[in-house]
Amino acid sequence: MKISCDEVMKLKSSDVFAVHEVFKGKNIDFDLSIIHLNGTHEYLINKEVDRMYFFLEGEAYVEVGDQVFDCVPNDLVIIPRNNRYGLVGKAKFVRITSPSLGAESEQIA
Repeated sequence: MKISCDEVMKLKSSDVFAVHEVFKGKNIDFDLSIIHLNGTHEYLINKEVDRMYFFLEGEAYVEVGDQVFDCVPNDLVIIPRNNRYGLVGKAKFVRITSPSLGAESEQIA
């Protein structure tokens, strides 16, 4: 399977956060999105999915539980389900979630 990023769906967007969904799991249970962060993303807890952020551009601070990571290009952050997390910065990164992410699984922390 090949997916062209020119065909990517812009899922949601705000002044702070833009999500471009590249792959939504159908027969394979994961999602892959390209995220543009410009500011502070609210703290959330996801009870159902594990996630990974792979940073492509910029810099961001990612808080997972009681740890804070200073992320730059080529850094990977793994956020296991049931952990409080938040982000601040200006960065572009790949988000991979498994199983496939449903909006109903996210709760504001």
